[in-house]
Amino acid sequence: MPLPDTELTLLFEGPEPTINVFIHGYSAVATANQMNRLANYILRARPQGKVYLLYWKSGDWKKSFAPPVISTTLRVFRVSRLFHPAALAADAAVTIGLQSYQFKKKERLAERLGQHLPELLAQIPDIKEHQLNLFGHSLGGRAIQTALQEHHWDHLNLHDCLVMASAGDRDDYLWDHEVQKLKGSFYNVYSNNDLTLKISPDLRSRVGRHPIPSMSDQIINIPFHEYRHTDYWPNLGTILKKSWPAYTPSEHLCTED
Repeated sequence: MPLPDTELTLLFEGPEPTINVFIHGYSAVATANQMNRLANYILRARPQGKVYLLYWKSGDWKKSFAPPVISTTLRVFRVSRLFHPAALAADAAVTIGLQSYQFKKKERLAERLGQHLPELLAQIPDIKEHQLNLFGHSLGGRAIQTALQEHHWDHLNLHDCLVMASAGDRDDYLWDHEVQKLKGSFYNVYSNNDLTLKISPDLRSRVGRHPIPSMSDQIINIPFHEYRHTDYWPNLGTILKKSWPAYTPSEHLCTED
């Protein structure tokens, strides 16, 4: 049964025989405005072929941040009570705890997304007849990693995968084996200045902050140390140009900046 609360949106149908699917990460598409902004970032990068955005219910960080903020605001303006440091510390602890819980919950959902990815992609018309490329940011990168682990991909022409600021596990010893399922390469775009991944609620080493240790020439690590976690989508065109050898801007897709 397909994973609920997912939707494949065709952003552009170029004539080239290529399918490019972009997968967002944690708390990236909680509103219609965020969806439109993300779609615009992808279209501005002008990838060729049929361009899809895979939406999944990745959460909203504001929902876990709002209760402590409201509590603190009330405390500030409440005349009968002083602004007590212990109360602030308690609010901070609640915020961190809620954020950690929500992130880990969505991390598990991203893994389920990866497990169901082939059947979700089967919705794309004539997908078996085209070269398929996957692009993921943050937990979207983790979904792609799980999809490589869980499936053989013999029935699809899966060529390249490119992940940005991926929340995938760097120390997975199966990397060299899994990338053999690709007909192309696996591109890991990372930054050691990504503080969001650095403070993720566990001790895992994330590929979005470090190169993947590998002996395979199919794994290409590309540093973008000037980027932080939220810088990738607005600069997608630059990333594709510098990181993905197959990238050529579409002559048919033109957008206004």
